[in-house]
Amino acid sequence: MKALGIILLQIILLELILGGGGRFTAVGPVSLRMILFGIAIIYTAHSLWKQEKINSQYSALVLAFIIVTVISVLIGNSVKADSKLIFQDVKPLSYFLILPFFALTIQDKSLLINISKLFIYGSLFLSIAYLITIILMNGGIIPFKKFYALTSPTEEFFYRGELAFFYKGFIFLSIGLIFVYFIKPKHWAIMAAIIICAIILTFTRGFIFALLLTGFTYLLIHSVPLKLKLPSLLVLLIATIVLVYYGNDIYSNVSRVISKTEISSGFTRQFEPDKLLGNREFSDSERKKQLNQVLERTTIASVFLGHGFGIGVPVRPVHMEISYLEIFHKQGLLGLLFWGTVFLMLTKKFQASKFNQSPYSSAFYFGSLFIFFQSATNQYFNNPIGMSFILVALVCLDLTSKNDG
Repeated sequence: MKALGIILLQIILLELILGGGGRFTAVGPVSLRMILFGIAIIYTAHSLWKQEKINSQYSALVLAFIIVTVISVLIGNSVKADSKLIFQDVKPLSYFLILPFFALTIQDKSLLINISKLFIYGSLFLSIAYLITIILMNGGIIPFKKFYALTSPTEEFFYRGELAFFYKGFIFLSIGLIFVYFIKPKHWAIMAAIIICAIILTFTRGFIFALLLTGFTYLLIHSVPLKLKLPSLLVLLIATIVLVYYGNDIYSNVSRVISKTEISSGFTRQFEPDKLLGNREFSDSERKKQLNQVLERTTIASVFLGHGFGIGVPVRPVHMEISYLEIFHKQGLLGLLFWGTVFLMLTKKFQASKFNQSPYSSAFYFGSLFIFFQSATNQYFNNPIGMSFILVALVCLDLTSKNDG
């Protein structure tokens, strides 16, 4: 039974890494991710029936999750929120219930190697596939219109004009890069170069911003003299500030250069030069609207418990781009406190594991930190894509903190 659990674990992680939002394998409303989740819950129920035990802190965490979720559902029902919208809010969060499965299957330190390989080689595969695809697209071998017609119905892709695209699963490019940096597998420098190239060519400011913050935090807490790490800290800090304040201008200028190059080469584009790599001003404006509309609706009661599931804002009736903003609006400080507890547990486990000097502990912790940073601009830690990694990291950091064998 244990062997079957480990096989199922690796299939689940591989599907999460490569499957994006899970719609590629969907037939109607049912996806492979849902089926695997269901099998994992059945496996967990069977294991608990056989009196296998999991760490009490995970049981307490799942119980706290259920209580916080039920409170938000009840509040949503009390204000007569649409039941379909309540379901839309609960559905991605319910993936948290897979935590006991991870706790039951990830119990051997040797598994850390296999899990890490999945993140490293999964991200490398995504990087190579992406680079090949955009080369073929820009070389005219794959017509953009056909690619768009094939991929658009999945709702897994966002397009950067006809030049490039963003895939929901690309979050694992950055996580894979973090694992490559800390674990340093054979040919790690080549792997890192390929993944970095892919990340840059997704033209996603959020990834670069979150990676810079992750790197800055790593250097800040890294146990080397301040005078040795100060230059690197300053470089990362300056790069982050430049990206925040001049990101729009940089992307607009790059778009104009690309547009002129393409026009001079005889190609025509259907998109305005300033918006070739995406309308950044519109994207930022939408986030500001969400923030303003949340603040306008904030009351003393909602500060603590939120407005409940199913209650959005006019510009975003269902999900918001900023994870923290959505949690605050719908679950208040109670919801933020829950996720803060998860982060605190990760940090404490990482601090305990530092005594063993395990590169795996750093990879899992800073990978989780990246997701928390990234969720400030896009929704990740409160949906299955980012949540799955955080939950796996929580369990894996337990193993790296143990001194036995």
